[in-house]
Amino acid sequence: MPKGKTLLRSSAFRIGLAIVGLLCVAGGILAVHYRAQAAPILTTDKDDYFASEIVTVTGAGFAADTDYDIPVIRPDGTIVRGDGTFLPGWDTVHSDGSGAFTYLYQLDGVAGTYEIRVYSSPWSGDLGEIPVATMTFSDCNISFNQCRNDTNNDNQIGACQWTTGSIQSTNSVYCEGDSVPQRLFHEIDSKGTHTIRLEYDFSKSGKYAYDFLTNVDETMPVGSSSLNQCADLPPFIGTSSCNTLFGASLSPILSDPFDTVATRETPSLRDVRFGCSPSCSGSVTVSFPSLDGSGDPGEAHLPDSDPDCFQNCGDSKVQVDITFTTTVSHSVIGLWFGGHLAQAADPGWGDGFGSSSISGASFHIGYVSLDGDSVGSRSNQIQASNLCPPPPTPTKTHTPTPTFTPIPPTPTYTPTPTNTWTPTPTFTPVPPTPTYTSTPTHTWTPTPTHTWTPTATFTPVPPTPTYTPTPTKTYTPTATYTPVPPTPTYTPTPTKTYTPTATKTYTPTATRTRTPTPIGTSAPTATFTPHGTPHGVGGAVLLPPAAVAAESGGTSGGSGETMALWVTLAMGIAAALGVGGWYARSYRRKS
Repeated sequence: MPKGKTLLRSSAFRIGLAIVGLLCVAGGILAVHYRAQAAPILTTDKDDYFASEIVTVTGAGFAADTDYDIPVIRPDGTIVRGDGTFLPGWDTVHSDGSGAFTYLYQLDGVAGTYEIRVYSSPWSGDLGEIPVATMTFSDCNISFNQCRNDTNNDNQIGACQWTTGSIQSTNSVYCEGDSVPQRLFHEIDSKGTHTIRLEYDFSKSGKYAYDFLTNVDETMPVGSSSLNQCADLPPFIGTSSCNTLFGASLSPILSDPFDTVATRETPSLRDVRFGCSPSCSGSVTVSFPSLDGSGDPGEAHLPDSDPDCFQNCGDSKVQVDITFTTTVSHSVIGLWFGGHLAQAADPGWGDGFGSSSISGASFHIGYVSLDGDSVGSRSNQIQASNLCPPPPTPTKTHTPTPTFTPIPPTPTYTPTPTNTWTPTPTFTPVPPTPTYTSTPTHTWTPTPTHTWTPTATFTPVPPTPTYTPTPTKTYTPTATYTPVPPTPTYTPTPTKTYTPTATKTYTPTATRTRTPTPIGTSAPTATFTPHGTPHGVGGAVLLPPAAVAAESGGTSGGSGETMALWVTLAMGIAAALGVGGWYARSYRRKS
């Protein structure tokens, strides 16, 4: 590579490194500036807490090394210290050098929504002041979980682990047609009739997800080694109470009137398990709210379609209401049910429409509201792509059986080999083909071998070095030759030729005036000078004989004077003829 290009590339590399360095420095400055300008924020380690839990509050983006007052406003409007004394007032925290702090707040069973505020210390206690930062959390005593059945990831179904986390292939084994167990505990603050609303994804991208609710023990049998219905309990309920709630009552699940869901609901008799502690009165009912009004009573699909969709429902949900009556405040209810994973096989929705066919997306069962009031984001999800393949469809196996039976005895199959034998003799005359086969084989063998060998070896080597010097060599003489010859050579030539032309005018005038001045001292010369013009003829000057003789180097007499007369006469004649100037000059040059 030419040295110049190497230097250029080296310089470009150094410049590139310098630019990258400057960008990194600029990015660091911007990042520091951004951190310095970021608004203060508050976070908690959970959105919801059970009674008597400790809330961990974290602050970031506040002023460094600064005191802040943190009042926590409880659901009943009171403010108490978070150190566990529950005395009226608030606590003060000090931010570290980066503007961060951590604050712990002890709950004491007041259910509802809490608001955390941060004020610059000292705070006056006026809630009308604008806080530096604020956020909320809840103390609701709600636990909504689902069953993971393969927590050791050995692909063997084991005892349930009840969790709010997602179900996937690393922690569970579920297939189309299985029931995924769900469990809800909720402490109800007031006595009376209440309605819990559940919601599940019916379809995702046109594929069916959870198509109906079913028995909690349909796939996982009751017992500590399987369903393990009272494991992993929240702190507001004990094992004994849980077992009582689980065995309290069975409430039937109605059939979904939407489309043909009812024909796919198996088993036909399905129930939810429901219990109250200390007790509930009356019956527990499971129903579908009429979201479509009187036009489709009992249909609770969102969005609703008329006519009902089939294999083209897009993304849709179903809502289910469970209504009950508590006899005292702060009653705890327990609810167990299963979500049925839609299957493609009979009596399912057809090949490619089962829950395992949902691509890439998860689907959910959620606890939406109590008596129409939101209970926050409480949703259990499952990854569809992690479901095991659907079982083989019996209809699909039965279909080829009758189709295949009539094929062997069919006489049509017999002539088929006969017909195949006919082209066989036609193929016999192909032997001339060997002659043709050897020809292309012989021709083809050297062609690729000969062509490929030099091409691979020779092609990359010569063009690369040959091409590089060619543009360089051609460009160098072109640039040097073009400007040098024409520009300097042509410019001096006209200048030099023109110069003597201008000089030609001054030669006779200057010489003639200077010569007579020092030599011609006599009176005729001085007398003649002013009278030269009147004697001119045709632009020539007629000199008197004495002047001519003087210029000739003679005297006023003798042959010189005679000669002067002849010259004067000749000059007069020449002037008359228009050549006097030339003759006079010639004469002076000769003399």
